[in-house]
Amino acid sequence: MTNNKLNSLNNQQNLHSEDIEDNFETQKSIDFKFIENLDSEVVFLPENDLLDRVSNENNNFLPFTKDLLFEMKGNGVNASLYDDGKDKRSIELRSADFTHFQYLIFPTMVFLDKFAIPVALGLLSNWIYNKWIQKDNSSALLKIEYARFDGEKIIDWRKIEGTAKDVHNVLLEDADFFNDVNKKIDRNKLMRDLDVLSSENAHKKLAEDSIANANYLIKKGEFAFKRKKIKEAESYFRKSLHKIREATQWNPNNPRYKQYLYEIGAKIHDNFGCPMKIDKESNMYKIDCPVRLSNFKGGFSPGMTIKEVCSICGENSLDCSHINGQLYDNVIARKEGKHCSICFKKECEHVVGNEYDNIKAFSIATKIEMDHISLVDKPYDPRCGIIQIELPKSDVLEMIPEEERETFVYGQLIHCHLCVI
Repeated sequence: MTNNKLNSLNNQQNLHSEDIEDNFETQKSIDFKFIENLDSEVVFLPENDLLDRVSNENNNFLPFTKDLLFEMKGNGVNASLYDDGKDKRSIELRSADFTHFQYLIFPTMVFLDKFAIPVALGLLSNWIYNKWIQKDNSSALLKIEYARFDGEKIIDWRKIEGTAKDVHNVLLEDADFFNDVNKKIDRNKLMRDLDVLSSENAHKKLAEDSIANANYLIKKGEFAFKRKKIKEAESYFRKSLHKIREATQWNPNNPRYKQYLYEIGAKIHDNFGCPMKIDKESNMYKIDCPVRLSNFKGGFSPGMTIKEVCSICGENSLDCSHINGQLYDNVIARKEGKHCSICFKKECEHVVGNEYDNIKAFSIATKIEMDHISLVDKPYDPRCGIIQIELPKSDVLEMIPEEERETFVYGQLIHCHLCVI
């Protein structure tokens, strides 16, 4: 859990120290000289510290930066991207399929005008409401950071982390605070320690959702089994194991999920068997059973930067005025590599140089710079764990009853009995 850098907005003496300004400038890899003379009310910063190996000649911006930029501009807030002359690129940090799990880090905002703070925070809270809460995804995890620059130094530095619902509510409170900054209000209560906005409750909810999906699959499997549709029943039961393993990944501290995983594994073992075949290419037995894999901790987290151009104008997507997903007229078709800029197909009916109407804007990746693939204890998405293992001969022999080892021929079909041992 990230500690709150700002314990109280009322505690101005701590916020005026040189340490805070130096830490902010160093941590964000920026130079205040490119901010102090801007006429913007808020500046979105790159997050260059998230990646270790990419070129320091680029400024790497988080997903949704441009969306938020235009959200602010469209509602009267003079917003801009940090610009020190370096090439702008988009960061991709993925631990799993984001269509199922949104763990979103927002771009850091630096406010140059204190009167813009309540407006911008209100807009941001509404944006979060429309994107997650209204769509019944209030447990999505968000991280937001903003600061205030008075022309010489950082005087406020605020970090918020938690579910979409919690972050939305705190942003509204912050907006109210800055609206009422000259009134006597209970500031200590308002700026409470945000460690309470832990992701723990969100993970518990996601674990419960996984169990609910598993139970649904199990019921379908039982129904198919009663109708003697054995292969269909087996498919449902094995899919349920993956969902139960998801629950153990979301909430590893709940022992009943691990117990349930073994119970359903035993049922699959007794009714369908658990054969293990050898892979001909590696000459090793491969296992993708969720029960066995549940004993492996940690997961993977890749990081990269992507240079993207706009499908409408061909300029850097972070610099141009077009918004992904919106429709535009008088769009001139061109080739981006081997792909059409209108439909992104290699072969289509669009003619290069011709104009087309009602065309949806999207970003086209022209250069990808891989930074890392990390094996971490706690990936952003716990489900991004090990999905298959190879067993060396020594491990295979340990799985076979001692009386059968002398007659065992390596490579033959064997069965796993882990769930019933």
